[in-house]
Amino acid sequence: MVGATGEPIASIGHLAASGDDRIELVIVCVDAEVVRRAGVLAVGLVDALLQEAPEPLGKARDWRTELVELQAFAASRRSSLTEAGILAAAAERDIPVIRFDRWPLVPDENNVTPVQRGLLQLGQGVHGKRLVGTATGAVLSGSYPQLRDREHLYRVLRQSGVTLPERDPEFSHLNSARRAVRSAQRIGYPVVLKPRTGPSGVGVAVNLASDDALVAAYQAASPGDRHVVVERHIEGEDYRLLIIGGEVVGACQKPSLHRAGHRSAVDPATLSAELKTMALRAAGCFGLDVAGVDLITPDPRLPLAAAGGAVIGVDPAPDLGLHCSGGEAIPLRAARRFLSLCFPRAHQPGTHRGDHRHRRQDDHLADGGAYAPGGGLLGGSCLF
Repeated sequence: MVGATGEPIASIGHLAASGDDRIELVIVCVDAEVVRRAGVLAVGLVDALLQEAPEPLGKARDWRTELVELQAFAASRRSSLTEAGILAAAAERDIPVIRFDRWPLVPDENNVTPVQRGLLQLGQGVHGKRLVGTATGAVLSGSYPQLRDREHLYRVLRQSGVTLPERDPEFSHLNSARRAVRSAQRIGYPVVLKPRTGPSGVGVAVNLASDDALVAAYQAASPGDRHVVVERHIEGEDYRLLIIGGEVVGACQKPSLHRAGHRSAVDPATLSAELKTMALRAAGCFGLDVAGVDLITPDPRLPLAAAGGAVIGVDPAPDLGLHCSGGEAIPLRAARRFLSLCFPRAHQPGTHRGDHRHRRQDDHLADGGAYAPGGGLLGGSCLF
């Protein structure tokens, strides 16, 4: 039953046998609540099979529906790749973790507030850090809202000399289709249209080659907020550079909005030194120690401007899951660098008593394993 949910189990131990033929089991697992519910369902199913007289057809339990509901519950609680990597790296370094969206801090886990969802605290006391993914409290309350404003982002990056797509400097207040078309005509088609604010990729239309196409994109992109930005379309591939502590520690090629494909890792050593410097400058404009810098370029081995590329975005809460490398199931290497920045004095993996455990964890990751805080796979236990 647990296997049907996809929940990993470290071990099942026989605890005791009582005189009335009952057996108690201890199950070491990642998510105790998922395993507890699976155990209740399994016990109920076995009891139904052992009944001498089957239940009437109208009163029989719908086991298939209950299993589907259990699978949906398990999927809703499964950590993102970023969170899984951070939890695994924290377990390696014996950093305590508090999850604000789980029991006992949330008595009813079906009613988690948006503020609590995904919120972690790593460390304790004055050294504790609260985060959602890689976004710390300082980022969530400071730079992050500013970076959602694409006009503000463009202005700051341009003042710092970052290579950007061309925009019309005289038509920066685009709040109508007519002004958007006028701006596009001045810089020349093809163009890209984006809502001025909003999540990355949402409402964005690329490679627009005519006034009609731009008007249609404008109407689709801005049903609530009429403000948009229009910039020159850049030919090339989409790349994301991961910056941690003033260093480019990862890179990947992403599927673009107009071209399907799969994410593929890129060795940062193969990137142009000028391109990496440009990405570091973009992150530094906002004082970000952790950032994902998005850019488009035909050839990342060449300087950005020389290749005809440009920086198109800065993410202050980058998804580490884009940077799994070397066959990792979760981005453990990137998460280690992230935690080294957050907790430079904490116990480092690969030293003294942790050596053997960390090697076992790395081996398990290659097989697609998952981890939770508390050391290795020990994230919780269920008693039946």
